Amino acid sequence: MNPGYLIAFVLLLIPGYLIYRIRKYGGFKGALFGARVRETIGEAVGPVGHIATSRIKVYALDGAPERAVGVELYASGGESRMMTAVSLDETERLIEFLKQARNLAASPST
Repeated sequence: MNPGYLIAFVLLLIPGYLIYRIRKYGGFKGALFGARVRETIGEAVGPVGHIATSRIKVYALDGAPERAVGVELYASGGESRMMTAVSLDETERLIEFLKQARNLAASPST
C-alpha cells in the first residue's frame, strides 16, 4: 500500500471526526462538551482594562448526569486566546478549590 494514501486517510479522518461531533451535538460547543447545549445559564466577565481578559459561561446540557453542566473558561491576552470546556465533576472540584481559596484569603495571615 502506498504510504501517501495512508497519510491522506489519516489527515481526512481527523477533520471528519470533528465534523461528525459538531453535527451530532449541534455545534462546536456541544462537540467540546460531548452533549448538546440546552441553555446558557449565565456569564461572568473579569475586570476590563487589564492586559488579559477572562470570561466564564455556564451551560445546561442534554447529557448524562456527569455531562449535565458545562463550564466554558475563556481567556485572551494580546494575540492569544484559550477556551476550554469543563464537565460537571471537574466543575464541582473547581467550586471546592474556589471556596478553599476564599477561606484562605479571608483568614488572617500569620
